[in-house]
Amino acid sequence: MKTLTTLAILLFLFGLQISCNKNESNDKNKPFIVLNGNPFMNWPLGTEFVDPGAKVYDVTETNDTIEISFRLETSGNVNIDLEGTYQLKYNASDEAGNRADEKIRSVNVLISK
Repeated sequence: MKTLTTLAILLFLFGLQISCNKNESNDKNKPFIVLNGNPFMNWPLGTEFVDPGAKVYDVTETNDTIEISFRLETSGNVNIDLEGTYQLKYNASDEAGNRADEKIRSVNVLISK
């Protein structure tokens, strides 16, 4: 009886291992980010800044390119009241956990003439 119980447990664990491995992704393609507009911008001091943003795309295991911009992460800010150069950083990960190469936008806040 003990041998039968041990065998049943081993079969259960083996089946669990197989079912867990079925959902592993072969996706090794990292997503890519396309900035909307120029990566270098001049912005007039005191004028409300509107980030043009970016789009994120991913190549699936079936070689289809899909937009996944809902996964876009943006960090940084632009102080429109202080002259200087500010950076906005964009990044994203796909469903398989592949991380995109970070894109950076530099914004120069300047006194307009």
